Amino acid sequence: MTGSRLCLRALFVFAVLVQVTALDVTTTWMKDTAVGSTATLNCSWTTQPYERPLRLTFALDQIFNDYLFFCSIENEYSCNRSRSMFRMGYVDISQRGSISMVMEDLQCSDDGTIYICLVDVYPTFEISKASLTVQVPPSAPELSNVQTDVQENSDITATCTAIVGYPEAGQIVWRAYQNGGSIDLSSQLKINVINVPQPGDDKCTIRIQSSATLKANMRHQGISLACFVINEDFKPTAPDTCADPETDLCVQTDPAVVTCSNSMDIFKVSMIVVAVTFFVIIIILIAVIIVLTRRRSQCQGEKEMIIKN
Repeated sequence: MTGSRLCLRALFVFAVLVQVTALDVTTTWMKDTAVGSTATLNCSWTTQPYERPLRLTFALDQIFNDYLFFCSIENEYSCNRSRSMFRMGYVDISQRGSISMVMEDLQCSDDGTIYICLVDVYPTFEISKASLTVQVPPSAPELSNVQTDVQENSDITATCTAIVGYPEAGQIVWRAYQNGGSIDLSSQLKINVINVPQPGDDKCTIRIQSSATLKANMRHQGISLACFVINEDFKPTAPDTCADPETDLCVQTDPAVVTCSNSMDIFKVSMIVVAVTFFVIIIILIAVIIVLTRRRSQCQGEKEMIIKN
């Protein structure tokens, strides 16, 4: 009889141990995790009717003993915050079957942090992990080194500098406009791109500089260059025009003024010709005056001789 009871008890314990593995815990970031924003990590669980969740713990990976929030989920949900909680945050217990941990004012230093959610169901537990990726949106570009008032066969130039986003870095693209419309100068534009980190930039700040050069000719009269920042996670395509620099993430140069390279030489030659012509006319006038003066003197002398005779 005793042996039968022991067998039944062993079977019961085995059945319980098998059944509790139905527990499933999932962690999901509920919002965009942009720098400076609020991140919400939702931890949800599903159980069978015979299972009874007891506790839920939020903690950092590898630092499980130093929990962030410790919650009772057996009946009414209630949570305690760790005194060593390293940042401002709170939990949302408004939904049955899940608890959300909310972290405020995300920083670049939070990027890559792994959080764990542990749910206890006696006599076992289940853990789910979630890595936090902090996103940094791209910025509107700044324009520099602009040269649009040029002579023919010299260079029209412009440089754009911008933060292009994180973790996936974006890029700067160039477009050209003339007479109010877009034109394709991709085969004529020379583009040079370099990274330009500045003191104080962190790993989430990817700053690049793109310079465009166009060899000018008279057909480029009125050409305007515009640069756009694009990023697959935030702004995957550039708009047709640079209407609003802040929302379109763009900046545009003034229309180019291209001067004929020979115009200055022609002007100089013309001035020389005018000066020479004026000088020749003056010389001729002086010569005529001298001749007329001498002729007048001769006539006066002849007249006096006739009177004397």
